[in-house]
Amino acid sequence: MHRNRRAASTESSSTTFITEDDMVCICQSGFEAETIVCWSDENVGRRLYVCCREKYGGGCDWKTWKDPKMSEQTKHVICRLLRRIKSLEEKRAKEKKICARAKRQRKNFEFGY
Repeated sequence: MHRNRRAASTESSSTTFITEDDMVCICQSGFEAETIVCWSDENVGRRLYVCCREKYGGGCDWKTWKDPKMSEQTKHVICRLLRRIKSLEEKRAKEKKICARAKRQRKNFEFGY
């Protein structure tokens, strides 16, 4: 179930529309749902409404997708990019360690240790 969060809406060229941020999704228990982001390969980056009480072990186990399903190509590209980012971050972390070690060795050499 969706309802407007605010009575105010945005007007543009005499057209009134309600933005996504103005919408509230209500779970089966009557609570405002939270939005979480899935990071599985099947639904990478796809947002999901869940009962706000679920994280406390309660709630109604109600879920519904906020975003439409992505094409296989889109999922494939996003997953490849995420793997590439992770690889670059790991490489950068290793390089930082090497630089820190080299600085320590240089300092020790300069002071004759």
